[in-house]
Amino acid sequence: NRRIRMAYNDGYKGHKDSVKVWVELRMDTHTVLSSYNVSSITDQSTGYCLVNYATNLLDNDHACFASCDPRGSSKNYAHGARSGASNYGRLYIEDSDGNGYDANPACFLVIGT
Repeated sequence: NRRIRMAYNDGYKGHKDSVKVWVELRMDTHTVLSSYNVSSITDQSTGYCLVNYATNLLDNDHACFASCDPRGSSKNYAHGARSGASNYGRLYIEDSDGNGYDANPACFLVIGT
């Protein structure tokens, strides 16, 4: 039975931030366009990379989200994310044929403690 703890924005009644990590990146060149609490991106294969955190999270219990902009293509795209550990998360993007796709831009977000 896994428990996910949520926190709130620092500006709201003194609670901790809920957004722990975010990044907008180019997956083909592994270029970070803008970010918060991201030290680097590590390419694993086409459509799959690790997002390395500048400051570790308290634990592995955090929610990860992904998004990409595939405009101009005739295919449908699926994107996903999941926690890896307290110091990185995983970002996945693939096309409707099940092939990895290096989206540009792609976005990754972590909410947790």
